[in-house]
Amino acid sequence: MRRNGTPFNKNLALTVLEARFVNAVAGGAIPAQAVKDAGYASKTHNSVKAQASRLMAKPEIKEAIRQANNASLKLAEIDTAQVLNGIGKIAFADIRGLVNEDGTMKSIKDLPEELARAISQVRIGFDKQGNPQFDYKLEGRTKALELLANIAKITNGGGGADAVKTISDLVKASALLGAAAERGRAA
Repeated sequence: MRRNGTPFNKNLALTVLEARFVNAVAGGAIPAQAVKDAGYASKTHNSVKAQASRLMAKPEIKEAIRQANNASLKLAEIDTAQVLNGIGKIAFADIRGLVNEDGTMKSIKDLPEELARAISQVRIGFDKQGNPQFDYKLEGRTKALELLANIAKITNGGGGADAVKTISDLVKASALLGAAAERGRAA
């Protein structure tokens, strides 16, 4: 069963076994395996296949699977946007934001948010006067750029008018998706 509960309209007239079947199919199981996972008493391979076929023919089962898949897609889009946005922040982090006007390293609380997200490690030491000294380690920029390049190749594979043309386009698109996801969570 899905971790977040039933991802379809509870007003659909489904039995407990049918709901389990829908969750299994929406989770990626083939219908025959979903019959077994749901707990139906079918014993032979043919009876399992027949039960799966009967269930898949029911309009309310089809609708519940459609709803569950749509819910999963919405979650995946938000997660994808967040991941792309995070990779973009690492790839294009501007290290000038780490330093104060006088050349000293900024305190953690004074770092710009975009830069703070790109930091993987912080070491705090003290100078001879007892003032804190910060040492920051950023996530791997090269690796982030490679990830973005690979994603751009995959995305650009279709070559249509909406295809991403550059890594910059991908980062801009991911930022827009990330902003839309934040607005969706706030609503």
